[in-house]
Amino acid sequence: MNRADFEAFGAQLGLESSAKITDTEKDKLVSGCSKPRPGRASKQLSDGSNFSSFFSTAKMGEVTTAGYDILDEEIVLKVSSGGAGGGS
Repeated sequence: MNRADFEAFGAQLGLESSAKITDTEKDKLVSGCSKPRPGRASKQLSDGSNFSSFFSTAKMGEVTTAGYDILDEEIVLKVSSGGAGGGS
């Protein structure tokens, strides 16, 4: 996302500045995968154009209140806590 869009829409979407992301969080970022992925939202702007971006799932209520349509919800990989063992 470019800086102008981040400054205009980032807070509404619950996005964090990359300057605030810790090294540990950076190590967890995924690029070029279909799963996991954040949710996407879209909003029609006053000039008639549409703006769409990722959004923070934690802010979903605020995002919809701000006039965004949820296009896709976040997809998270679930980690199994059980073993892969077979019979007894």
